Amino acid sequence: MGVNASARYRLDMKRLRAVLDLLTTVLVLVAATVVIALAVRNWRQAPIETVRQAPGPELPKTPLPIHGVETIGRTSAPLAMMIYSDFQCPYCGQFARETWPSIKKNFVDTGRVLVIFRNLPLAIHQEAKGAAVSAECAARQGKFWAVHDLLFQNQLQLGPQTIRTIASSAGMDLNQFDQCMQDKPDETIARDVQSAQTLGINGTPTFLIGRIQADRTVKVSEVIRGAQPEGRFKTAFDNAATNSVSE
Repeated sequence: MGVNASARYRLDMKRLRAVLDLLTTVLVLVAATVVIALAVRNWRQAPIETVRQAPGPELPKTPLPIHGVETIGRTSAPLAMMIYSDFQCPYCGQFARETWPSIKKNFVDTGRVLVIFRNLPLAIHQEAKGAAVSAECAARQGKFWAVHDLLFQNQLQLGPQTIRTIASSAGMDLNQFDQCMQDKPDETIARDVQSAQTLGINGTPTFLIGRIQADRTVKVSEVIRGAQPEGRFKTAFDNAATNSVSE
């Protein structure tokens, strides 16, 4: 092989290696893109898939009392939504941040729906119980719903210092708050947990939709589980109102 032929051969091999390197890079990028796309799709679908796999509670056979629980909305509202929630639950946080503001605006503030909150801190969430206690302490100062929103906005870091900062941001008397946190008002939380167990509720968030009776109990007509979109709740509210008219 002559000098020129040898040089051309080396040049061709160099070009071939460059092409092969480029193809390898493209294939790696394509594979990575596919993996990321699948991961994102699975992450977005996780709340729905989790709800499908978990057995759900049946409709309560008797109306549920709402005395002594945290509520928001007009007492004259014909409908109610009882929420069983966990301040560290990611799906509860998703609902609180993405769906709750519009439900409050469109259904609670307009006087159509009274919302009832009940604590269900799950054992798998180590900071959920402390957050629930702080919310109960906030309730004693009339700050429950302000702290509710702040806890969900900061649910990735619910340690004692963050919780105290939240209490301060909500305008609470910190001396009273600190004393309350030491006293740990567990009885209210224990009552909520017991009621969830009685109803067969073992996951959060769980929503019980129904109409308010004359004796201030809620006759539940539908159970919704998971961080569902606003439209799903609107349908449940409409159905509850229709059932009320037809009976």
